[in-house]
Order: sequence, then structure tokens, then C-alpha cells
Amino acid sequence: MLPTDDCDDCTPAHLQRSLDAFPPSTIAFSLIPFVLTFLVVAAVVLNRLFPILSDRSLLKSHDDGLPFTKSSFRRASYSVQALRDASIKRVAALTFSTSIALSAVLVELILCEISNTLNPAARSLALRATLTTLLVLIIVVTPALEIHSFVSAIFGIASPPGSSTTSTRKPRRRLAPFFEAILLTGWLLCFWYLSHSAIVPATLHSTPIQDERASHSFTEACLERIGIIGISLMAALSGFAAVSSIWQTFGAKSRPIKDTDIARKEAGLQATEDMLAAKQSRLRALRRKMSEPGNEQARGFVGRMMGSIRGNPDEQEQKALRMEISGLETMRFALLSSLSSLRARHTAQRRSHTLSGRCLNAFDFTFALYCLYRI
Repeated sequence: MLPTDDCDDCTPAHLQRSLDAFPPSTIAFSLIPFVLTFLVVAAVVLNRLFPILSDRSLLKSHDDGLPFTKSSFRRASYSVQALRDASIKRVAALTFSTSIALSAVLVELILCEISNTLNPAARSLALRATLTTLLVLIIVVTPALEIHSFVSAIFGIASPPGSSTTSTRKPRRRLAPFFEAILLTGWLLCFWYLSHSAIVPATLHSTPIQDERASHSFTEACLERIGIIGISLMAALSGFAAVSSIWQTFGAKSRPIKDTDIARKEAGLQATEDMLAAKQSRLRALRRKMSEPGNEQARGFVGRMMGSIRGNPDEQEQKALRMEISGLETMRFALLSSLSSLRARHTAQRRSHTLSGRCLNAFDFTFALYCLYRI
């Protein structure tokens, strides 16, 4: 006799156990490993990995440790913008660490499903919470942060105080949230409909698959689209890697890096850092002088009137120092990147003359031939 559709024999054993009523204490106790994994991975990523990947120079401020006086009132709007940027950086750090931690929990849940360990109701609850949070972070929060960074870079929202373009950028700051909303809406539409065009044609050949597709939930539809985007990107990266391997092996020939090249770059970096330290010291001394209480009183009424007409020399010098410091910081960052690249290439060239380096070169040559054959 064939079993009916509602027979318990048709339901797998792990689904039967997940449908049973478990006490809340049992479920909470079974969730402890997942919670511990999330907390440990998030703390490690937030405190160790994110500071390495992020640009620490953006977090520095020249106004640290200086009192807020009348002379610094003109920097108030920039300070508010700096606080907003710091808040955005904290949100980005939390988003990054949470995404990595939830991915680790998801791997743990998959292993538990394969080995059928821990409480099935707790696994189901943790899986729903993990997938929902990951989808929100991947589809909405992370693109929103990227769009905010892109729009801020284009509109020049975080401009230093005293710059000549600060007043012209105020109308742009009001338009920035509008453009961010438009770009985020465009991303959501592209995410849904471009991937939908790749999903629907594959399901039109069979009616049962159509019925199953119609019964899919919104979460499953989002997972399908993420899978399609991920597979497409992996295929594109694989093709790019194949072409790049051929070019790096047979086409590009880099000149040898000598110790004199690295020493010359280090000398330029040291000179830039010395100039930057001198400019920063002069700027701090000038700000300390301008923040003294007797400075404004010593000038008198006539001096303030003439200063408002001709301009205060200290403020003009302070503005010039800020511009010079900004240029020196950009130069220092470029020199650091160039020096790091030179050192990496010099180390790779020295390693290529060893036995292990020759073996790796032979492997790269063979892999490039294989990629050329496959293309």
C-alpha cells in the first residue's frame, strides 16, 4: 500500500525531529557554539584584520589634542563632517566583521548539517537568522556603503577647512543623498531583474519546475541571484587569470631591481617625512599662538579691522601649511606604495634564483602553456 502525502513515513527523520517541540532552554543551549563562533571571529576580524586592510592615514586628524577656541570655530563644519566620516568607517568595520563572522557560522552550520550534530531546531533557527542577516548585508548595506564612498569621492564632501572650493561644494552636499538613493535603487533593480532574466528562461521548459519556482520564497530567490552573480564573476576572473598568466610569463619583462633603487626610494621617503614633520610642527605652533587668550586683545580694534580687510597673516600661513601638508601626505603615501612594490619585486627576483624559485618558475611556465592550450 502506497503511503499518503501526509504520512509521517514520507518525512525524513531529521525533518521529523526539527518539527518536534523542543524546550527553549535546549534550543538556547544548542545555539551557544554558533554564538561563540560569531563573537570570536567578529572580534578577531574587527581588531586584527580590518586595521590591516583599512587606510589608517584617513583616520588621522591634525586637530587632535587642540582646544576648541574662537579661532577654530571656522573648522566646526569640517569637524562635524569628520565625525560623520568616522561613523561611516565604524559602520563599515562592523559590516565587514559581521559578514566574515556570519560566513564562518554558515560554514559551521553546513558541517553540522552534514554530520547531523547539535539540535536540528537550533540549526534551523541559526540558519534562518544567518542567511537573512547575510542577505541584508550583502545586498543592501555593503552596496550602500560603497555607493556612499563613491559619491563622497566624486562630490568632494570631505574637503579640508579653508579650501577655496568649500563654499562651492555646499550645494553638492545637499544633492549627495539624492544621488546615493538613485544609485542604490539602480543597483537593487539590476540585482533583481538582470539575474531574473537568467533564471526564468532556464525554468520554462518544464511545468513542475515552474510550480516549484513559484513556491520559492523571497530568500531563495535572493540566494539564486547571488549564486548567478558569483558564478559569473568567478568565470570572468578565471578567464582574466588565464590571460594574465600568459602575459606575465611570455609578454611582460620587468627590469631587475637593484639595492640602489630601493635606497634612493627610501631616501626620498625619509626626506618627505622630515618635511612633513617640520610642517606639522609649524602648524601646531601657529595654532597654539592663535589660540592664546591675549592674542586677540593685543591686536586691538584697528588691528582687527585691518586684518578683516587685508587678511590675517597667521590664518593665511595656516591655510598654506594645510595645503602643503596635504600634498606631502599624498606624496608620502605614493612613495610608501612604490617602495613596498619595489621591495616585493626585489624579494621575488632574489627568490627566483633559488631552487624553490626555479621550481615555481617551471610550474608557472607549464601553467601558462596549459592556459594557452585551453584558450
